[in-house]
Amino acid sequence: MSSSTGRTSYTTSIDEAFLYLENLDLKVNGILLIICIATLMRILVGQNGYSGMGKPPMFGDYEAQRHWMEITTGLPVAEWYEQGSLNDLQYWGLDYPPLTAYVSWMFGMIAKQIEPEMVALGSSHGYETESSKMFMRLTVVSCDLVVFFPALWFFISTADPSRSWSSKAGLYFLLLTAAPFVLIDHGHFQYNNVSLGLSLIAASLCVRDWDLTGSMVFTLAMGFKQITFYYALPFFFYLLGKALKRYTIQMKILQIIKLGTVVILTLVVLFLPWILNGSRSVRQVVHRMFPFDRGLFEDKAATFWCSTNILAKWRERSLTRDRLPVLAAFITLVASLPTCIDTFRRSTRESFFRALSASAFAFFLFYYQTHEKMILFPLLFELRKAREHPIRCTILGLVATISLLPLLRKDGLLLPTATLGISWTISCWPAHTRSEDWLCLALTVFGSLFALALEMGPPIHARYPDIGLYVLNGWCFLFFAAVWSDLNLKAFMGEKGDLVKLKYK
Repeated sequence: MSSSTGRTSYTTSIDEAFLYLENLDLKVNGILLIICIATLMRILVGQNGYSGMGKPPMFGDYEAQRHWMEITTGLPVAEWYEQGSLNDLQYWGLDYPPLTAYVSWMFGMIAKQIEPEMVALGSSHGYETESSKMFMRLTVVSCDLVVFFPALWFFISTADPSRSWSSKAGLYFLLLTAAPFVLIDHGHFQYNNVSLGLSLIAASLCVRDWDLTGSMVFTLAMGFKQITFYYALPFFFYLLGKALKRYTIQMKILQIIKLGTVVILTLVVLFLPWILNGSRSVRQVVHRMFPFDRGLFEDKAATFWCSTNILAKWRERSLTRDRLPVLAAFITLVASLPTCIDTFRRSTRESFFRALSASAFAFFLFYYQTHEKMILFPLLFELRKAREHPIRCTILGLVATISLLPLLRKDGLLLPTATLGISWTISCWPAHTRSEDWLCLALTVFGSLFALALEMGPPIHARYPDIGLYVLNGWCFLFFAAVWSDLNLKAFMGEKGDLVKLKYK
């Protein structure tokens, strides 16, 4: 279906349902319906297992989040990141930025009123009751309702104001129900959607020319989770490009000073308790946030380093631990620059969003210490094109879900992963497609199932027990690298990228 703006768009049964509601002037009801469905989906996924459930002595990410509530409510602020008799940093020591610690404190104070044993300092390790599980699950749902849900609608309305309400609502439904965003936070258990939501708000504010407020919100996003640094280069180049397009030298310099001041002041406020405690405390927080001593990678993900390690043996080479982070950072910087330079030169909405996607993919593919769940960050801004490029986005979302399966399988989440992955693929797939599109989907599914069978089956070679996982990661890596390459190619082809679009029509 062609829109009045000349952009190629596609319809699904979801779009037709929201068009029906739009014609009946039931827009508010439609948004509430989407929120109810997305919330129910999260609650149902939360009935399943989570990271480390019943697996002492370390348990998993669920225990890490609970333990942070215990630490932040039981110790003075200055000791949150410090090794001590009541804070063993080897047992899920706090290693996220201050805003996460403040949120953990807030939820921990509520937990103290409801079930004090849940956050009892030193005696609640591995605490798992049905009531505490319900409380923990609801904290993540509440974060989605307060931050991610409204942020996503704000972003969709900003990204393409000319889009009809039914088209916006359809995209809103698809993004809120995308399997990776539901499964990682509400199945595996984390709070990624807070930093993702803040990033969406920040990008939307900057596009609306509220640059100072956008800078503050993005700094808060990085202050919640350091992985949000994936988006830092596009924000820097986009805002710098806009500042340098001001009319006079004085206006340019003043805008740059104001942007820098907002970022610095926001960081000072976030780190204030540790700044007041001395520079050593600040260094300890930063050290906990960036643990380069862990090595090039721990768990195997669909990244360049993990996918090629079976042949290159990166960790066995003569490169020292000091050089590997520098090498990874250099490659990541080079991989991010094309779209960043493009958005610096153009400073347009489309170039900015493209740079956010490409930079996040570059960090995921090439940076140091990448985990499977970090695919959420490059995925977020890329899936916004699910209506213009449904084939590409459907396949990307499917492959992203498959790349998470080794992690989610450990948590007992195979059934919800399969259910959400299949249902989202059906929802996203357009009503009218060409035979070659079906062939592309079939090949993707067949290749993914083959790679999954190797990963989940018995080892096929005693010398390489993880060969199946390497095959799965390599398969997913090819898709992610192809999207990253395509985004960089579009940066050199103008705003429309017509030659590239031909592949997806």
